[in-house]
Amino acid sequence: MKQYMNIKELAEQLGCSPQTIRNRISEMRKYPARYGEISFYGTGSKVAVRTACFFDYDHNKELLERYPELAPPFNPQAYESELGITQKYPTAREIALEVVALLKQKRGE
Repeated sequence: MKQYMNIKELAEQLGCSPQTIRNRISEMRKYPARYGEISFYGTGSKVAVRTACFFDYDHNKELLERYPELAPPFNPQAYESELGITQKYPTAREIALEVVALLKQKRGE
């Protein structure tokens, strides 16, 4: 599963209509403290949603609406791990940064 999906991808993946996805996204935007800046990319019909946020909202929708104080803290990494989005291995960027640090250390910088 991808880390970010657009409306069409989410609808196909979850077997529901694009309008249902649009409605959920609109509802999610009511919780900016929970689903902040990195939850959405783009605007309008081109919006992409962080998949972990979408699943969290879908799972906790009723609690967030009725008893927000009882909703468990949002842990995107847990969802991404469960959905197979993240890896347990370092990214290429993390490896590159480590190599640069080792080279600098070797040079005495």
